[in-house]
Amino acid sequence: MFKKILVNKKVKDNINHITSKFPEADIFSIDQEDDIYDHIENPREAKKILHLSYLPGKFIKSCPGTDKSYRCCQYYIINEMTNCPLDCSYCILQFYLELPVITYYLNIDQMLKELKDLANQYPCRIIRVGTGELTDSLALDKYFGTNSNIIREVESLPNVIFEVKTKTDKVDHLLSIAGERAVFSWSVNPKEIISGEEHLTASLHVRLKAMEKVLQTSAKIGFHFDPIVFFDNWKNGYQQLI
Repeated sequence: MFKKILVNKKVKDNINHITSKFPEADIFSIDQEDDIYDHIENPREAKKILHLSYLPGKFIKSCPGTDKSYRCCQYYIINEMTNCPLDCSYCILQFYLELPVITYYLNIDQMLKELKDLANQYPCRIIRVGTGELTDSLALDKYFGTNSNIIREVESLPNVIFEVKTKTDKVDHLLSIAGERAVFSWSVNPKEIISGEEHLTASLHVRLKAMEKVLQTSAKIGFHFDPIVFFDNWKNGYQQLI
């Protein structure tokens, strides 16, 4: 998994609950983000470096509409982590994010407070919020437990619906707490695209098996046909997928 763990010197939390899960990783203290590049020997190996820090800004933001002609659905995103251990060839994160390593933010209490404040700000409105904008929601969640904390918090916030988005099958650790206001969503594509472009992700068959597990709970499932890819035999491929 991770070969190195870089800890920002501002971090005061006890991080043993994270570092103990990666016993083979070397741990380093860094003064600032620029120091991260000193630890990257090979850019292709950058995702095997975990950076632990505090998020200086807000965790919860409005979904960034990319065109003014879109009708906004007023979705909110939670950026609990940046970068993704999966390796999809078309992934915009590999061009958009400045830091190539995986950064996890430890100030989770702030995130949960922001979620509660948002729910209290709009008590008469259904609020849709989700992780998975700058990472895969579940690829590393069994190590960090962020979504577990959010799902439990949402139990006390009756106007919030919480969604995780993934291309993995890593749902087992959440099944026992998955309530009716939790949504497990999968990005899906024809088998040709998954095998050829969505590297290190779960196969379509494995994703479907994970969906079956979620359907045994009171949680809901969702599908994201994102991106839709043009390829030879695309029409038949998407018909078979659907």
